[in-house]
Amino acid sequence: MSKVGVFVHTYKSPHFETALEIAERHCEFGHEVFLYFVADDLPYVEPYHLRSSSPLVRALAQCPAVTRARKILSKKIKTRVGFDLSRRRRAEYFSEGKLRKFDKLSELQSYRWNGQDTGMAVASSLISAHRNSQLDVKQVSDEVSRAITSFIVSFEGSHDFIKKDRLDCVFVFNGRLVNERATRRACGIAGVSCFTHEYGCDKTKYSVFDTVPHNRMEVQAVMIKKWAMACRQNKCEAEGIASNFFLSRQCGSYKESSAFTHTHGDEGKPSESLGYQRIVTYFSSSDDEFVSIGDEFCQEGYRTQQLAVRALLSAIGKYSNTFLIIRIHPHLLHKHPDEERFWNSLELTKNAIIVPAGSKANSYKLIDESDLVFTYGSTTGIEAAFCGKPSYLLGSSFYDQLGCCTKAFDAEAIDNALQSPIAPEECKALSLPYGYYYSTFGFEFKNFVASGIHAGRFKGVDLFGKTILRSALRRLGLGK
Repeated sequence: MSKVGVFVHTYKSPHFETALEIAERHCEFGHEVFLYFVADDLPYVEPYHLRSSSPLVRALAQCPAVTRARKILSKKIKTRVGFDLSRRRRAEYFSEGKLRKFDKLSELQSYRWNGQDTGMAVASSLISAHRNSQLDVKQVSDEVSRAITSFIVSFEGSHDFIKKDRLDCVFVFNGRLVNERATRRACGIAGVSCFTHEYGCDKTKYSVFDTVPHNRMEVQAVMIKKWAMACRQNKCEAEGIASNFFLSRQCGSYKESSAFTHTHGDEGKPSESLGYQRIVTYFSSSDDEFVSIGDEFCQEGYRTQQLAVRALLSAIGKYSNTFLIIRIHPHLLHKHPDEERFWNSLELTKNAIIVPAGSKANSYKLIDESDLVFTYGSTTGIEAAFCGKPSYLLGSSFYDQLGCCTKAFDAEAIDNALQSPIAPEECKALSLPYGYYYSTFGFEFKNFVASGIHAGRFKGVDLFGKTILRSALRRLGLGK
């Protein structure tokens, strides 16, 4: 009988309920299951639902979820609340967090505690929290200190539980953020397998990864395997499911909660492009999530999107018959102002223009009107391939092993693309494994029924239902 540990570092639906689901599933399999509710014991937690990241405020607001969950969970599941750390050890960890001061983001990212990538973990959380890949760490020094302490607390506390309860494997959410990454690193030290869970293809499913959701090589390996299996069973049905993924995005009806397809307008290429023989479009992507992932993503090509765009602009200036459209993704409207400053400061050539995030331009019309497309990991790159357009990658992506897009990872490759753009043969067919995977991946919830993106009932109970305390916090401006 295996011993399974499920760590809950934060309270965000449906990830909180996913942890419970995994615990229940393994209990049904006959495993000995330990469920660790540790969020309230952490100096820093992700500010998902509360505008205050104060541990006290969060504990007061969220504790009903734990209380309700423990009442309805299988009695065989052993639950723990908080870490079993002495005051002396906690004081030592807080001192370490307060001692560390950084002037630059790069300095924080390079910081290692006890040989662990603590700085990368802290940077990943804070960049996501502030939606700013250019984070000024001096302005958030208090958060940096608390997050460092939180990493150490999570690492040491998790390691203690792993050893004490003799766990064989562990589950955490996502694995990229500071507290979850700390538990993953503790598993590594203890020689215990750590799995991560995330959203599934829609709100009825959740997913589990052997490593992390951001390991693009592992994700694509699974993607190709699933596609081969689906085609052996019913190729026509598989192709229909995969094609519908791309077609539904084009018409704005895609089911994924994070997709921005509904924000596209109805305008095509800008009037400034008239008179040019060729149209090249670059579609921007989000930087903040991938800045501090670490080695799991295995970044190739240009190290940052900024470097990639500057290289493309440098090359496009040599082609007077070609017009470059830089389409800024609509999600930039929801990011930190620092993210927009880069695009505003770009020195454009006379044959280039920026289409801002708030534009009514329709990205799918732009794809159709373009002779070739460049991206830096954006889903638009494979969507262009599905449409039969020459699609070039300036950096790594979750489809760069499928053969539907061409890698342009240096100045010479960009120049070759602009001289003689070529779409791989069968590029539409080669894009189908991606569409099939993102339409079907994940396991069906058995105990949780979602009623929205971040809401639902576990075993018929709304664990995050309204309480008098939560209502009071909302009136004080501390909750949502």
